[in-house]
Amino acid sequence: MGKKSLHKTGGAGIVPESLKCEYCKNPIGIDVVQPRLSWVLKPAGKKTRSLYQTAYQILVGSSPEILSSDRGDMWDSGKVFSNENSQIRYAGKPLKSTMRCWWKVRVWDQKNRISAWSKPAFWEMGLLEQKDWSGAKWIGIDWQPRVPEGTEDIPVGDWIWHPEFRGHQTVYLRQYLDIKSGLRITSARVRMAVYACGSIYINGKHIGDCGTLLYTTDFDITSELKPGRNTILIQANSWQNMNTWQASAGVLFGLLVRYEDGSTEKILSDSSWSASEETPGEWKGIDYEPKKWVNAKVVLKYGDAPWGRLPVAPEPFPSPLFRKVFELKKSIRQARAYICGLGYYEFYLNGKKVGDNVLDPGQTNYEHYAFYVTYDITGYLKKGKNAAGIMLGNGWYNQDLVWGGLVYGKPGAICLIKVSYSDNSTETIVSDQTWKVAEGPITFNNVYAGERYDARKEIPDWAKPGLDDSGWKNAILREPLTPRLVAQSIPPIKRMGNIRPVKITSPKPGVWIFDMGQNFAGWVKLRVRAPAGTAIRLRFTEVLYPDGTIDSNSTGVFATGVVQTDCYICKGEKEEVWEPRFTYHGFRYVEMTGFPGRPNLDMIEGVVVHTSVEKNGSFACSNNLINRIHKTALWTELSNLHSIPTDCPHRERCGWLGDAHVSAEMTIYNFDMAQFWTKYMNDIETSLGQGGSTATGKPASPGIPCNISTGKRTCGEARPDWGSAIAQIPWYMYLYYRDTDVFAHHYPHIKRWVDYLTAMAKDNIVEDGFGDWCPPGDNTAMECPPPLTSTALYYFDALLLSKMAKLLGKKEDAQNYANLASAIKTAFIKKFFNQQENTFGCQTADAIALYLDLVPEGKYKEIAESLNRDVLEKHKGHMSTGILGSRHLYWALSNYGYDSTAFGILTKTDFPGFAYMFSQGATTFWEALVPASKDGVKPVFSFNHPMQGGFDAWFYYGVVGISPVAEEPGFRKIVLNPHLVNELKWVKAIYDSINGRIVSEWENRKNKFKWHILIPPNTSARVLVPAEDRSSVSEKGKFKGVKFLGMEDGRAVYEIGSGEYDFIVAKK
Repeated sequence: MGKKSLHKTGGAGIVPESLKCEYCKNPIGIDVVQPRLSWVLKPAGKKTRSLYQTAYQILVGSSPEILSSDRGDMWDSGKVFSNENSQIRYAGKPLKSTMRCWWKVRVWDQKNRISAWSKPAFWEMGLLEQKDWSGAKWIGIDWQPRVPEGTEDIPVGDWIWHPEFRGHQTVYLRQYLDIKSGLRITSARVRMAVYACGSIYINGKHIGDCGTLLYTTDFDITSELKPGRNTILIQANSWQNMNTWQASAGVLFGLLVRYEDGSTEKILSDSSWSASEETPGEWKGIDYEPKKWVNAKVVLKYGDAPWGRLPVAPEPFPSPLFRKVFELKKSIRQARAYICGLGYYEFYLNGKKVGDNVLDPGQTNYEHYAFYVTYDITGYLKKGKNAAGIMLGNGWYNQDLVWGGLVYGKPGAICLIKVSYSDNSTETIVSDQTWKVAEGPITFNNVYAGERYDARKEIPDWAKPGLDDSGWKNAILREPLTPRLVAQSIPPIKRMGNIRPVKITSPKPGVWIFDMGQNFAGWVKLRVRAPAGTAIRLRFTEVLYPDGTIDSNSTGVFATGVVQTDCYICKGEKEEVWEPRFTYHGFRYVEMTGFPGRPNLDMIEGVVVHTSVEKNGSFACSNNLINRIHKTALWTELSNLHSIPTDCPHRERCGWLGDAHVSAEMTIYNFDMAQFWTKYMNDIETSLGQGGSTATGKPASPGIPCNISTGKRTCGEARPDWGSAIAQIPWYMYLYYRDTDVFAHHYPHIKRWVDYLTAMAKDNIVEDGFGDWCPPGDNTAMECPPPLTSTALYYFDALLLSKMAKLLGKKEDAQNYANLASAIKTAFIKKFFNQQENTFGCQTADAIALYLDLVPEGKYKEIAESLNRDVLEKHKGHMSTGILGSRHLYWALSNYGYDSTAFGILTKTDFPGFAYMFSQGATTFWEALVPASKDGVKPVFSFNHPMQGGFDAWFYYGVVGISPVAEEPGFRKIVLNPHLVNELKWVKAIYDSINGRIVSEWENRKNKFKWHILIPPNTSARVLVPAEDRSSVSEKGKFKGVKFLGMEDGRAVYEIGSGEYDFIVAKK
C-alpha cells in the first residue's frame, strides 16, 4: 500500500500522463538494460498556473497484479525529491530477456500534495544475448547466378559517343536494321552498356534502361522487329561535371538477329551510327529526321582500359519464400516473434502478413550491426498446425546495381518464435535448415531501380500449413550476415497515407501519364484487369518534358543509370491488386505502358511511405503563401525520412551529414525525432574512419566521420562544414529532449573531430569545405567563401564541445575548448570582417556570424543593418543564400528588427523565390532554385531535397517565438519571444515538447496585439511581450503568477509559471 507518511492528504494539482520508456509508449522488444522513463504532467483541475512537481515515486512490477496492489517487486524508487519527469533511468533488479515490466508513477506538487497513481504502462525486453536466440540460424537459398541463355554469343562493337563532348551531356544515337520480307525471325537480342546511363527504343517504343560498367544488359526485342526498316534509338547521358571525355561517356551495343533459315544478322556500335544533341521531341519516332545528325565517334575500343571487357549481366536474384510448418499442442497464452531479414523482409503467419511495417528492418551499417524486430503474434497463432513464412528482398544489403561496390551479400533471415502456453511452459521454433524455400513471384527488386512481379509465378497459400511443399528445397545455413543483432529502436517505415491521381494524359499512343498532383516518396497500388502475361510497366519521375513524356533527369538517371520502374505481369484473373514490397520511389508522375486499353484514374493510387515519426508541431498563419511554404517543407522532409535522413528519395537516398544538420532543428519542431536522431548518430559512429578515397588514394583518418552515413557509399572523409553534424545533433538532443546520453556516448568522437579540425586549421582558419551549398542558380553563384562557413562551424563545434565537457564534469576539456572557440572567433573576425562596410561580405556570412555570435563587440546592429541592405538593395529583396545561410537568414533579420524584410524574401513572386518555384509546379523543395529554361526543359537537379527547408524552424522559434534554454533544456525553461511581421494578421503554433504542450498564438491588429500562451506544468517561461511600455500591457488573469522583469529593446519582459495566459497590448 501507499505510504501515507510520505505526503500530505488531498489531491495534487497535477497528474502524470503519457508514460514512455525510451521515448516509446509501451514498447516491446527493447534491449536497453537500464531504460529511461518519462511522463508528462497535466493539471488535475481548473487551476493551471504555476504548477510544479517536487517529488516522484515509481513502481515497477513483474506483473500487472503486483503493480495493482501498489507494490514494485522489480523497483520501488521511494519518494525521490526531484522535479525531473524525463530521462529517469530504471534502477531496479537486473532485467532479463523477454521479460515484461509494468510500471506507474505518482508525483508530489509544490504544496507537497500527492497525485493518484498514473495509469499503468509497460515495457518488454527483447533478446539481450546471443544465446537468447535459442539456436536460431541464419538461412538462405542455394541460388547461383544464371546468365540468360544465348546472350554470351552476342557480339558487341566499340564504345561510341557524339564527336563533341560537352561535360554533362545528353546525346541521341540512331541506327537502322532492314529486314527482308519473308524472313522469319526466331530471336533478336540486344547486349549493351551505357555510361553513365541510357535508354533503348525500337521503332519508337521504349524497351529498357541500362547504366553500369559492371556488366552488359540484355534485351529480347524479337517481338518488336518487323519486315522492312526498323529504327534503333539510344538516349544516353554522360557522367556529370566532366569537361573532357576522361572515360566519362560511352555506348556499347550489339544486336544479333537469328532467322528461321539459319542465317544471322548483327548490328554493332561503330562510327556508322548517327549522333545528335537535339532536345528530345519526336526523335523516338520512326520517321523523325533531326536537323543535325553527325557520325558518331569511337571513343574507346572494346576491351581497352579503363573499362575492359564486360561480362553479361546475370539474371537478377529472385525474392525467395521461406516456410516452416509447426504444431502447437496446448492453449496459447502469449507468443512473440523475433526476426531479422536482410536486406528487407515480410513475415507471415498462417497466410497473414504480421504487422504493418514496410521496408523493414531500417538501414544500418551491416558490417557492424543490423536491427531485429519483435512482434506480438499471439493473435496470429492457433492450437494445432501453423505455418510461418518469410519473404526476402535485397534492400540495402544486396544493392550493387547503383553506385557500385555497395553489396554486403545475398539476402538471408534469422527467426525465433517463442510461444508461452497457459500452463506456463514454453516452446520455440527457430530458423534452420528444416525450413523450406522456393523462388517467389518477385523476379527483380532494387531500392533504386524498382520491382518486377510476375503474378503467374505466385504460389497460393505459400504461408499456410496446408500447402504441399514437397517440391520445395531445404533452406541452406548461412554464416551470420552481420556481427551483431540489435533491437530496432526507431519508428518503423510504414504506409502513411494515400494520394489519388488528379489527371491522365497520353502524349503518344499506348503511353499514359498519371499526375499525382504531389511529389512524394512511396509507390503506387495498381488495380488491373488484363489477360495473363500482360506486362504493365510503371515508370516514375518528378517532371515531364515539354511534349508531356517523362523526364528522368531530376531523379538521377544520369548518375544512377536507372529509371525508377515497376513491372507487374498479370495472371489473368478478375481484378488484380498489387503494390511493390521491396522498393520505393520519389515521384509525382507515373508513366503506364503495356495496358491493352484506356486506363482510368482509379487504376492507381499513390501510397505515401516514410518513417512513422509522430507529428508534434503545427504552424499556421494568415498568409496562404507562408502556409504553403511550411506545408512544402513538411512534405519534403517526410519524403526523406527512411530510417536515415536522406538527401532525396530517388537519385542518391544517402544520409549526407551536411543535409542532416541543417534540417535537424526543423524536424524536431515538427516531429518526434528523438529515436531517429539517436539512431543516426549511431550510423555516424559506425562509419567513423571509413572515408578513405580510392580515387585519390588518400587513406581514411581513424575515428573521423564520412560525408555520408549510413552505408558503404561514404564519399570520403567529412568536409569540415558537413562533419559538424557529429557535434550539432547530440547538442540538439540535449537542448530539445534533455538527453545527455547521446553526447556522453559520442563525446570521444566529437572531441576527436574538433582536434582533427584543429590540426587542419592554419591560424585557426579552416580552408576546406563544400561551402554554402546550392544557392539560387547553382554552386557557381555561391557568394560565401567555403573557408568562412567551415571556420564558423569549426567554432560552433568547439563551443558545443566545451559545453558538453562542462556538463560531463570534464573541467579541463571545458576550459581548453572554450579557449579554442575564443581563439577561432578572434581569427574569424580578423580574417573575414570588413570594418569599413560593417559586413562579413554577403547574406550567408552576416547571418551565420550573427547567429553564432561571431561578431565584434558592439557591431551587432551595424552588421544586421548591412545584411538588411544586402537583401533589399543588392538582391532586390531576394535571398542569395545556400543551405548553410538560409537556415539562419530569417532569424538574423527578424532578431534585429527586420521582420518585414524576412517576410518579404519568403513572399517574393519572381525568381529567386518560393512563389516562383510554386509557379513552376513545385510541391516539394528543389535541390537548387534555378530558373526554367526557354524550351521548358527542367534542370537535372532533384525536386525533393529537404536541405533547403532548414529555415522552417524559424516559424517556431522566430515568428511564434518558442525556444528552449540550454541551462534548463527540454523546455523545462522556455523563452517566448514572438517577432511581429506587420503583414501577418495572426499566427498560431503548437509544440508538444518532452515536458508537454506549448502553445503560442498571437493576433496583431491596428490598435491591439493579443497573445495567447500555454505552457505545461513543471515549466517556466521568460516572456517578451512586444510593447512600448509596461502600462500598455494587460493580462486576462490580472497578472496572477506573472512577474515583471523590466523593459528590454521594445519588449516588456515577464516570468511565468505553467498555465494559460492572455496578454493584450494596447497600441497608441
